[in-house]
Amino acid sequence: MNAALPGTVNSPLVASLLSDSDKRAEFLGKIPMARAADGEEIANVIAFLASDEASYVTGAAWYADGGLSAV
Repeated sequence: MNAALPGTVNSPLVASLLSDSDKRAEFLGKIPMARAADGEEIANVIAFLASDEASYVTGAAWYADGGLSAV
């Protein structure tokens, strides 16, 4: 089994947080890439894990969080 572990994604769920410039700067400042992901970026990770290209990938947790978990 593999898992995609997304970080913050530009979505309605975080829209109010990201629309406030002070909160946005504080929150995104903790992410090394200094931005939220687009949904397509997370979908690409999931599509890869579901594809034949990942046929030999097992037991992996793929963090797609802009580097937050690496800090």
